Amino acid sequence: MESDIRGLARGGSLEGLGSLFALWNFIIRPPRTTYTAEDLGPSEFQVGGQRAMRKDLKLRSSRGVSLACSHFTPKQDRDDELQQFPVVIYLHGNSSNRLEAGSLVAEFISRRISLFCFDAAGCGLSGGEYVSLGWYERDDLATVVKYLRTNPECGPIGIWGRSMGAATALLHADRDPTLGAICLDSSYADFRMLAEDFAQSYAVMFPIPDWLLTAALSVVRSKVQKLADFDIDHLVPLNHAKRSTVPALFMHATGDTLIPHKHSQLLSDAYFGEREFMTVDGDHNSPRSESVNRYAINFFCRQLSFASRGFDSSVQTSPVVHGASAHRVPPWKRRSLPKMSMSAKPPRADISACEILKPRACMEDEHAPEFDKGGSDASLSPMRPESSMPARRGGA
Repeated sequence: MESDIRGLARGGSLEGLGSLFALWNFIIRPPRTTYTAEDLGPSEFQVGGQRAMRKDLKLRSSRGVSLACSHFTPKQDRDDELQQFPVVIYLHGNSSNRLEAGSLVAEFISRRISLFCFDAAGCGLSGGEYVSLGWYERDDLATVVKYLRTNPECGPIGIWGRSMGAATALLHADRDPTLGAICLDSSYADFRMLAEDFAQSYAVMFPIPDWLLTAALSVVRSKVQKLADFDIDHLVPLNHAKRSTVPALFMHATGDTLIPHKHSQLLSDAYFGEREFMTVDGDHNSPRSESVNRYAINFFCRQLSFASRGFDSSVQTSPVVHGASAHRVPPWKRRSLPKMSMSAKPPRADISACEILKPRACMEDEHAPEFDKGGSDASLSPMRPESSMPARRGGA
């Protein structure tokens, strides 16, 4: 059957079907982007007078895969009483790595919130050969959460995921209701639906017949099961959204052609817990503006503050913005929060996050937000051109 379908795909009128066959390898083995330890920046730095540090470590997942991790935390004096800081775990997208979290470090540290990021299995400097678009990554996330809950400096935990990372957060959140908050940027709702969208978007002369698309997806499913040992039909974050009670912020770009905007809309409409929905400018791989990032960080400030009575009040330095709920609402009493659009030009920052951890988007993308480097601390080392990374690749 596979050879017959491939022959039809080469006929010229079914380019979408040919693109679908090219998709299966990209699903489980996207190009691995690598970097060096120097790209992570200095191990100690300052943000607006707040001293901070980065600890690099390796965790072993439940599958025995080594995960390369970094934990950015406010620095504490040994003589002072030990404090607990809220922590946000950042989950990168497909064909990316932990450097993706670089633009968020300064903002979180300035609010005395720590940031934990890691390379998913099969990505960056972590072990593993294949990715699974959230299926096994959710267990890697569970390993990280378990580690942080044994750390005496860690308080309430939030998760910020983008694309594959957002799907991973959804696949995990319904089994861990004690999480403080999740931010979900550009998740897919159902992988089979996404694959169908992908194939039809490349159909140049006429739509692909349903029977042929179903047959092609069966071949893709078989290939993925054989090589990576998971079933693409189980990749349905929408089913998990219907059971999750963790406060959530959904985000999606209006110009996203890889994962259509409707996926986040479906997820938000079906979400069982308290949620907000935000529409942003750009496409799937666009760097998010500072105003968008700050809105999301304010969301974590509110929700993580609620999650712990002992939370340091210094994190609540940001005002409550329009459309946000300052307390949790039981699902059966939940109202629909207004949709928001973040299209205004982002404000200038006091410090370049690129000087702390060097994300590819900040270093080479001409559309990346501008930063005012005049307020940077002397302890931060300048970027080196030879350490530049390629722009963020496409993919879930």
